[in-house]
Amino acid sequence: MLDASYRGFVAAQPHAGLWHEASFLTAICTGEPGAWAYASSRAEDGSLRAVLPYRRKRRPDGWTVHLPPLVRYCGPLLAASTTAPRRVYLELLRGLPSGYVSFDQTWPPPSEGTVPPGYGVALADRGFGVSLRTTHLAALDGDESGLLARLGSSCRYEVRRAKRRLEVRAVTPTPVFHDCLEASLRRRGVAVPYRRESVDAAWLLLAPRGRAVCHAAYAATGDLVGASFAVADARTGYAMLSGARPEGRSLAAGTYVHYADMVWAQRGGCTRFDFLGSDDPGIALNRRRLGGRPTPYPHLYRDAAAWTQALRWWRGRR
Repeated sequence: MLDASYRGFVAAQPHAGLWHEASFLTAICTGEPGAWAYASSRAEDGSLRAVLPYRRKRRPDGWTVHLPPLVRYCGPLLAASTTAPRRVYLELLRGLPSGYVSFDQTWPPPSEGTVPPGYGVALADRGFGVSLRTTHLAALDGDESGLLARLGSSCRYEVRRAKRRLEVRAVTPTPVFHDCLEASLRRRGVAVPYRRESVDAAWLLLAPRGRAVCHAAYAATGDLVGASFAVADARTGYAMLSGARPEGRSLAAGTYVHYADMVWAQRGGCTRFDFLGSDDPGIALNRRRLGGRPTPYPHLYRDAAAWTQALRWWRGRR
């Protein structure tokens, strides 16, 4: 579990982000199997100098370290005063549970105190594979006019047109809201991979602090045609989920709720907005039109069992 020692260490680090916060990690996994734990590295005096949270789940073939559907990042946190970061990484990795059959984590884009240079060498030394995935980060400097100016020209046109045709409001998540949030996935025939109660729990935790928002876009008829769920920490806003009904696509409802999320994060003091990546080329193009710049982040994996190695290789061929 993420105990008082973990929580105290995270609270003492000014560079700690939302993906280290124990209460958020617990809330966003509501209803999901498994339990949180953490590996640690300690200084000579016994005090914590680094932590690595992880989610552990039991499978028929053994334990796995995995990422639940809505936990997009889960990486180490080092104290700002930590020296020899590569050695600290090795200590964190040695602190992982023994006997697991597979390990999967995606760590945040490199920033102070999270992923120092040279981490890849340390991970390779321990037999972990490291691949780079891509997210899109948009700058939130200045005011809303500056934000609008950084959008692609066609995206600016869509946003201005949507402002005339749609009304966007911050709402409480309801079944109707969730239906709209899931509409894009269902239209593509993709099973919804997360639980609604995870969204509700995270919103209930963060919204009173101004760190979560559910945006709903309504057409002139009063119909709900677009929805999004975003969260934020002190520096970064995150596009957790979004969806649009078929009738909302022609109104650019999906783009407009994302723009509303960015404005909300900017007004909350964030300096950047993370769209949390996508392997879908169409979605990636939309994020670039919204001002996002491709930014790599590391995917760390290891398969201890031969059959899980074969399974990962097979999945990679499809």
